[in-house]
Amino acid sequence: MVFHFENMRSWAAAYGHKSGYVFAGETLGDKLEDMKGLMRSGLRLVSPRVEELWYKWQPFAVAAVERRRGKDLYPKFSEEELQARSKALHAALKAEREKLMKEFKRLSKNID
Repeated sequence: MVFHFENMRSWAAAYGHKSGYVFAGETLGDKLEDMKGLMRSGLRLVSPRVEELWYKWQPFAVAAVERRRGKDLYPKFSEEELQARSKALHAALKAEREKLMKEFKRLSKNID
C-alpha cells in the first residue's frame, strides 16, 4: 500500500501539485482495487490504526474515481478531504513500515 501512495506523491511532484497526491481516475480505481484486495486477503499485516485510516480514506477515493468518470454520486466527499486522508494514511503506513523494518533488522541480527 505504501507503494501506491508513494506513486501518487511522485506524480504530484512531477505536476507541481501542492496538496500532495495526484492520480488519474482509472489509475486510482486500479490502486483502490489493489488495496481492497490486500485488506480483504486476510493478511492483516497492518495495525488497527492503519486499517481504521484505510476504511476512512476508501469512501473518498471511491467518490474521486466516480467523479472522474463523470458521475458525482458522492458530492459530500471532497477532494480536499481526500488529500488530507491520503496524507494521514500515507504517514501511518510509512511509520508502520519503519517500525516493521526496525523489528526485522533486530531479528535478523539475532539469526546471524
